[in-house]
Amino acid sequence: MKIKSIISKFRFDDSIINRFVKGAFWAVFGNVVVKGLSLLSSIFIARFLGNFSFGELSVIKTTLSVFSLMATFGLGLTVTKYIADKKKNNLPEIGKVILAANKITLFTGSFLGILIIIFSPLISKYILESENLIIPLRISGVFLFFNAMNVYQIGVLGGLEAFKKMARVNVIVGLFSFPVMIITTYFGGLNGALVGLTLGLIFNWFLNRKLINKEVLKLGIDQRDSKVSIDYIKKMLKFSYPLALSEGVYSVTNWLLIYLLLYKTNYGEVGIFNSANQWAQMILFLPGAISNVLLSFLSNQENDVKNYNKILKLNLIFNIGITLVFSILISVFSSFVFRLYGESFEGGEKVLTILVFSCIPMSVIGVLEHVYISKSKTGMIFIFKLIRQSILLLIAWIMFSFYKEASSLSISWLVGYIITALIMILYLFKKRILKLN
Repeated sequence: MKIKSIISKFRFDDSIINRFVKGAFWAVFGNVVVKGLSLLSSIFIARFLGNFSFGELSVIKTTLSVFSLMATFGLGLTVTKYIADKKKNNLPEIGKVILAANKITLFTGSFLGILIIIFSPLISKYILESENLIIPLRISGVFLFFNAMNVYQIGVLGGLEAFKKMARVNVIVGLFSFPVMIITTYFGGLNGALVGLTLGLIFNWFLNRKLINKEVLKLGIDQRDSKVSIDYIKKMLKFSYPLALSEGVYSVTNWLLIYLLLYKTNYGEVGIFNSANQWAQMILFLPGAISNVLLSFLSNQENDVKNYNKILKLNLIFNIGITLVFSILISVFSSFVFRLYGESFEGGEKVLTILVFSCIPMSVIGVLEHVYISKSKTGMIFIFKLIRQSILLLIAWIMFSFYKEASSLSISWLVGYIITALIMILYLFKKRILKLN
């Protein structure tokens, strides 16, 4: 009887639950293939490059994330929210949303990509303190552009609830990228690894573009008839700029954390941390895969308190459960995992064990952030992210005073994310924004 009463709490409108579960299933399925192949290829890449060059690749990718935040300007989540809203009562405006997002991203992505290419010698010499990274950074300018385009495309497809077809695209891209990454890295080293990453993004952009055009036509919308004014673009940017600021805080402080690790140690320790972090990201791919599904459905059910809270509760339980199980499994086999990377990555199992458990509070925070976006309270996300990243920097600075190794940064992540998750939960309940009864 007790089990039945627990199950009954999760029963709500069949059409809603079926759409949500199907969307979540296909989002997870597609990402399983992509993330699995990506993780496997990263092991080969790490062995080919060694911990030093792999650390250089990690620093470049982290540096790119700072520029990417300006290129995407929070449009991924904004577009998902807008399109999910328009699907209910204003289909023709979906074309406007897509066109506006495309124009913004084309401008910001091109501008910042060219900026990186032009200033790569200065970034390499004075910021990354290595003149060997000029060519990798120039390749990264192209990577940045197509990454920005992919972010907004994923937002569009999430809003359109094309999760099954997105899964198919992800599988095709994963199967394409896996051999390309290994071949380009084997023959081209660090430059080859970045070329492989860029080729994968270009292929992904092409397939996403075809899929978006097909899905929009199915809704009877001709994008050629869509016109967008400067005022409409400003309206979207007004909604997205708090998200862009929060992503900015996240990317800049993460870059500072990695740079602090590099400053206090060396590229080898950065390589060890990043290889461990890839496994942590692998755990987070399941919660992350359904984040667009969650936002789309929360936006659709914003005015239906019962369905809204049950979707939210279901997602929280799923996130905590799945991250806990995988964190335990990976920590048990952490020594075996790092033997796969080679001798230069010795000692990484300690970093990995700590990092994987930070995924639990991280997955909770991800769900709570979507609550704010669905209720158009994007400014609060910026405030909480600023608090969280400040805590991480403070703890990391203290930890590096005692231990100059990658494990110091992983401890900072674990403690910082736990504190932030607790603060967010307490605030949400106090303001009666979150009700799980």
